[in-house]
Amino acid sequence: MAFIPISQIFEKKPRTAEIRGWVYRQRVSKEMVFVLLRDSSGIVQCTFKKQDNDKVFRAAESLTIESSVKIKGDVKEDKRAPGGFEVRGKGLEVVHVAETFPIGRDLSEEFLMDVRHLWIRSQKLTQVLKIRSKVFEAIREYFYKQGFLLIYIIFVVV
Repeated sequence: MAFIPISQIFEKKPRTAEIRGWVYRQRVSKEMVFVLLRDSSGIVQCTFKKQDNDKVFRAAESLTIESSVKIKGDVKEDKRAPGGFEVRGKGLEVVHVAETFPIGRDLSEEFLMDVRHLWIRSQKLTQVLKIRSKVFEAIREYFYKQGFLLIYIIFVVV
């Protein structure tokens, strides 16, 4: 089975899925781990039950925000899950466990600018960048239809 973008879970509603991405949020309880997984196409909730597979449960429990993972599981409709669907994890491969994520609530703008490479991973900034990309795409398309040519000029200072 090949990996699919998260957005296809909501569009095609497959029975099983193999997805990969980064941990956006995680909640751990005694018997269950909830992982919100994100990729460039969206966010989906993945659940891991201790009773199903203790080894997979312990691996999910050890994840941190921005850890990269590959998850195999069954796609089920669940009204409580963000987006209305969740992946009930049967397999979990941890590609990399990230360091503790430094961004929390009520941080100064100066600090956020120092960690801008992490701050742009937030949903708000991601949406702003997607809108900006679409605007630039529309501008380029308009000028291409008018017969203009886009030329990049690179200056090198020696």
